[in-house]
Amino acid sequence: MNKEWSDSDDLSADDYAAEDSAFAFHQADIILPSPIKALSVTEKCILLATDNQVFRKCLQVDDTYKPIPYANSSRAAFVCSDTHGFHSVLGLESDEYFYLNIAENAMIPLKHLSGMHITSLCFGLSSSLVKTNEILLGDSGGGIYLYGIERDEKLGIVEEAPKKVFQLTSNEAIRGIVFKLYEERKGTIMVATDEVLYQFAGELPFERLFEKHHGDSECKKTVAKGRLNKAELSVCHTCKNKIFELDSFAWKTGEGIIHGTLKANTERRLITMPYPKGNMEIPKFIVTSEEYTFVAYPNMLCVIAKESQQVVHSEEYGYAESLKCGVYDASTKCLWVSTGKKVLYMACLLYTSPSPRDLSTSRMPSSACKKKKIK
Repeated sequence: MNKEWSDSDDLSADDYAAEDSAFAFHQADIILPSPIKALSVTEKCILLATDNQVFRKCLQVDDTYKPIPYANSSRAAFVCSDTHGFHSVLGLESDEYFYLNIAENAMIPLKHLSGMHITSLCFGLSSSLVKTNEILLGDSGGGIYLYGIERDEKLGIVEEAPKKVFQLTSNEAIRGIVFKLYEERKGTIMVATDEVLYQFAGELPFERLFEKHHGDSECKKTVAKGRLNKAELSVCHTCKNKIFELDSFAWKTGEGIIHGTLKANTERRLITMPYPKGNMEIPKFIVTSEEYTFVAYPNMLCVIAKESQQVVHSEEYGYAESLKCGVYDASTKCLWVSTGKKVLYMACLLYTSPSPRDLSTSRMPSSACKKKKIK
């Protein structure tokens, strides 16, 4: 039987264990009956999305993954959660969307989003157990919207109607959108398309921040030299004292992987890293952490150290175990990937010796490796 969730529930020290080898994958304790289309791993729960149902394991609560069905025959396209795991949104290829609260065991249809072609979703300001605060949505036509969900004991799930706050002049699909709060009322929003990375900065609320730019001609832009059909923006959070902070990003483009940090009052320094297999073979997906970028091809995973821009590890797989999707969990510094019906996870905490800037001597002793205990 599940216990009731509260904001204070968290992992304990018993949930961490040492591993013996660097960059070693370990299989999670579940093999699903159908392929995994998307996954989310957060501080408090693991979500695996398949067609017609999701499988959830609430850490420190559940012993097993529990199936939660949703009434739709369409395929799952994405699942997105806030950093703590209180709120999750499942998107389907049919442009239908469902909401799941960590305290509930039912998928709730999001009627206000039905029919929108959402290509990117970002939880903005910090969420509580009962309220998401603002959610930023990006659609296939370059539109940016504000949205919110609140869990009410009497009314159930209450949606705020999506409010359009900006439109890209290019009308291109938004492949990624992230928000970083620098001060109490100041922040920056990054928006990625297939060819351009936009940066909007200013004072909150979000409407004022966007109004300041009077169109995307007045915001900072980075244009990739090569256009990529369906680019990707991967972001990395740090987790210190149970506080999550957006740290850096990696943008999969036609010319390679463009890296950058998200720090207050500093000039954005971008580094372009070529793909391990060259531009003739674009990776299926990328995942970035504080020190590494993981580049996934259908049958190979390459680990690139950000400082040296060198491949420090690569691993090949048979086509029966083709890599499908992946995420980075900042709370335990683990990479999680799916290979069809299985889930693998890898500890990726960097340890350097003798100099923290000398990535050529990077190693990962067992004392530095941590993973979520999932047995």
